[in-house]
Amino acid sequence: MVHSGMMTRRTLLRMAALGVAGMTAGLIVRPGIAEERSHFNFVGDANNPTDLEHEHLINVRLPIIAEDGANVPIIVSLQNHPMEDDHFIRSIYIVSFNDPIVGKGLYEFSPANGMAYIANQMRMDGGDTKIFVVAECTQHGKWVASEEVKVSLGGC
Repeated sequence: MVHSGMMTRRTLLRMAALGVAGMTAGLIVRPGIAEERSHFNFVGDANNPTDLEHEHLINVRLPIIAEDGANVPIIVSLQNHPMEDDHFIRSIYIVSFNDPIVGKGLYEFSPANGMAYIANQMRMDGGDTKIFVVAECTQHGKWVASEEVKVSLGGC
């Protein structure tokens, strides 16, 4: 924590993550409130999406059960979205509100990437967790998807 008037890097990062979580928690966790939900777009029916929704389908691949929370693999992609100069996925943000470190990664893209795709590993606390993925399109705003994972042994 705080030693001789100095703050450790871990404490600073935890405070920053909690600040980000606090700012986004009301927007993602409580989607039933109309004004808050308007900040994000959601695909209504993934089996029968509109053309706009099809373009912004976020494919999130996680294991159903992760044996070790120290290395939970995640793959996120938007395979149907164009990556053109005036229309592309600007960023993907991964969040887990049940975790001590809420922000799991912020990935930025440009049209030069060709596709919005990430494959990485996350450190997660044990238990049942819902992962939220926010993809920001330069023309159509932020789109949200979520996926659940059970973590047997916490890695945090």
